[in-house]
Amino acid sequence: MALPVNIDDLINHRKVEWARIEYKEGWNPEKILHTLCAFANDIDNWGGGYIIIGIAEENGRPVFPIKGIEPNEVDVIQKELLNVCHLIEPIYLPVVEPCVYEGKCLLIVWAPGGCERPYRAIEEVLANAVYHKSYRIAEPITVVVTPEAMTISSLPGPERSITDADLAACRMIGLHYRNRRIGDFLKELDLVEGRNTGIPVVVNVMRENGSPSPVFSSPENRDWLSVILPVNPHFRKMEGPISQGTALTSQRGPNKDNGEECTRFADSGRIVGVMTAEEELEHIKVALKTALKTALIRRPAKVIERMGLLLQQLLRDKDITIVALASLLGASRRTVQEDIAILKNLKVLDRVGPDNGGEWVVLLKW
Repeated sequence: MALPVNIDDLINHRKVEWARIEYKEGWNPEKILHTLCAFANDIDNWGGGYIIIGIAEENGRPVFPIKGIEPNEVDVIQKELLNVCHLIEPIYLPVVEPCVYEGKCLLIVWAPGGCERPYRAIEEVLANAVYHKSYRIAEPITVVVTPEAMTISSLPGPERSITDADLAACRMIGLHYRNRRIGDFLKELDLVEGRNTGIPVVVNVMRENGSPSPVFSSPENRDWLSVILPVNPHFRKMEGPISQGTALTSQRGPNKDNGEECTRFADSGRIVGVMTAEEELEHIKVALKTALKTALIRRPAKVIERMGLLLQQLLRDKDITIVALASLLGASRRTVQEDIAILKNLKVLDRVGPDNGGEWVVLLKW
């Protein structure tokens, strides 16, 4: 298949927006794989994009004169590119065309938006968040992306007929639906599945892709719902070792010893243990009790529970607002502000940057 655009027009941004073109001076499988996934996912519905191998870039623009690639590298790169594309699930094959420009060999990779979208689980969870959120609540849907996972949260959570056991089993069959008109529209766009089929799609796609299972969490009062999509282990290896002492609180998957759902945590780039979300909260509360005792501060168990949940949430979302925290915890804004003031005095919590645009930093060690 030939490219749909003239190479001269492509390189000089005459017919294709600059945001849809990436220049690569040489063959770099890891970075090119990331770019392919982004273009194939086509979140902005631009129609994908182009990767030009053989041209260096500076601030997103091509650097002239171009360097090109060696002619004997063209076939080798194409074969390796084919192998890289088989790492994408569902399998995605871009259009690749060698060409000569200004006497230099280039490799043009056209990556149109994928029909099935490589990250179907992300699409499904985001669309369902739009479908089921309450538009009477001013708080937006939040998406937090870390090297370990993507966490998508919305308010309120599922209806109360859905139990904690249902959440743990990724089984959510509701009796009532919010926003039916929005749901019908999303179904017409093929962004969500039929009734009660969206969650099984997410679970099955992640299992087939070799990713850890998704994690669904919601408090007892069902004020909010968070869905954690852990990163595929293959990409964790490509990103390099995990920094020392980093707790992968969102990396939840089967424990090889007993099959239970768990959280993995790492030290110096290796997995050294597993921890469920409930176990993580217990560790936080134990450390919090120690800090309170050292400061000669007494608080009832329900307050320590709330503070522990507050810290656990801030570990997952460092940009969350006090209003959103209050809603998630089922507490007043003033109560959350008082808890935060105590945690700051204990030196287990800090705020970095301005009120608007800053972030929370949890200093509690456990």
